[in-house]
Amino acid sequence: MRQLAPLPHGRGWGWVFLCLLIFNMASCDTFNCLLDTKVECQYGFYSEGSSIAVSDTLTVTALGIDSVLVNRQVNKSSVTLPVSYYGDVDSLEFKIKGPDGEARDTVYMVKRNIGHIEDVSCPAHMWHTITQVYSTHHLIDSVYINNADINYDTQENLQIYFRTAEE
Repeated sequence: MRQLAPLPHGRGWGWVFLCLLIFNMASCDTFNCLLDTKVECQYGFYSEGSSIAVSDTLTVTALGIDSVLVNRQVNKSSVTLPVSYYGDVDSLEFKIKGPDGEARDTVYMVKRNIGHIEDVSCPAHMWHTITQVYSTHHLIDSVYINNADINYDTQENLQIYFRTAEE
């Protein structure tokens, strides 16, 4: 009986490793998990039924955790802000500072948290449904829900209507 000659040292093992690597890659789940899974709420700014840009300095702070989310922005017609993962109510303070002074309003967004999973091989994420929104009324006249579902889509969720100069 004839025996096969052993592989020379350093030769052939690369092919074995390459074949094992290809076999391993082919056997893995081919579902790709999303890399960008930020869930944020978009707030649009309005006055008298049309979109406006807040020309004064805008700062937005998350109450309860004392985090500045927007710091001294000017000429913004919307802001996109993170949503708390588990909280039932997000409380945000909108501070507008202009030449005539400073005013603050607090927006309260009541929401339902919904666990979301794309695939069992990917981590779970939290989506939200806005059930109610209300605010104080120093500068803000009203807040409306434009799109109640907060998920990976970047759509305007809330519309903040500011008081006019005559009010």
